[in-house]
Amino acid sequence: MQTNQVIIINIFDFLIEHWKVLFQGIGVAIFLLIVSFLIYLYKRKKNQEIAVHIANIGDLKKTSGGDTSKSNNINKNGIMEITPKEIINAIDETPLLTQDEIAKNYCGIHVVWEGTLSFFYKDIGGEDDVKIFVSYEDMLTLSISAIVSLNKYPILKTLKGGHNLTIEGTILKVKSHTIELADAKLTFDKPYSTT
Repeated sequence: MQTNQVIIINIFDFLIEHWKVLFQGIGVAIFLLIVSFLIYLYKRKKNQEIAVHIANIGDLKKTSGGDTSKSNNINKNGIMEITPKEIINAIDETPLLTQDEIAKNYCGIHVVWEGTLSFFYKDIGGEDDVKIFVSYEDMLTLSISAIVSLNKYPILKTLKGGHNLTIEGTILKVKSHTIELADAKLTFDKPYSTT
């Protein structure tokens, strides 16, 4: 019986001498658990937002042939009100291996965006076709590209980079922070016009 008392006394002495070290470790572990849980909740919320965003895109594709007024992101002209920045951010927030699949969900969506003419070059495919690149806001890593005809837009022969314009078209593909549009129509800020 005396040995049990000695053992208990030794345990209490050990706890009294080393209580800071023992409870500091437990405190750090509890703190890390709380931080991990908060990170989990944040990522879960972001994934839910992305899922809703992708579901809205699916709704757009289903309704594009009919009544488009049911979706909150589609205006009365059937044009989705989504920015290039929102598209790129939604793709960037997904795991790398799923980004190509997520990007494909945006193909076929009709959009109208305002931007700034960055540069253009002659396209190999057509004699008078040029591939233009339009920057969006101040995002240096994001560009919108499209192939247009110099015959339809002769003003491109005289414009310098930095001219404001509106580009309308259907998303053909999204790759490496470039959104390529098909059937693009350009509208230039005054005093320039193509009509």
